[in-house]
Amino acid sequence: MALCRPILPPPRRPQPPLAIRPANVQPTDDGLQNVNSPNAKSPARIYPRPRRALFPALVHNGTVYVSGQLPLKEGKPISDDITDQTNLCLEQLQSILTSAGSDKAHVLKLNIYISNIEHWPAVNACCREFFADHRPARAIIPVLPLNHNCLIELDCTAATIP
Repeated sequence: MALCRPILPPPRRPQPPLAIRPANVQPTDDGLQNVNSPNAKSPARIYPRPRRALFPALVHNGTVYVSGQLPLKEGKPISDDITDQTNLCLEQLQSILTSAGSDKAHVLKLNIYISNIEHWPAVNACCREFFADHRPARAIIPVLPLNHNCLIELDCTAATIP
């Protein structure tokens, strides 16, 4: 009679530390660069056990791809005001872009996800003030609901500063 042996799952890979390291860019084997920013919200701070390693941004061939930013403080929206939430998301984008070697003047495309299209005038005013004379390509995408009952989420694509 043949003995059966248990089939065990593969060993787990070590998980990255929960705290964000100081702002830096870390090269990977696949040519991408992972960006950490001290002011960005780490997925590990939002979700207790992320299923995969997530970074605030990736850099590839001089292009920065910033992950979606939610206006969270201690896992909750900072307020119920769309202006406050938008400004926090924009501040987080700026922090990540700086860590990645870019800035708001080099943003190529901004994606805006909002829970209510009626917020568009307030969001537009915040973006106009934040970007000043720079006008990146933009998309506004009405979605319902957003994670953590936020009113807005932003992500962007930017060029690195030469």
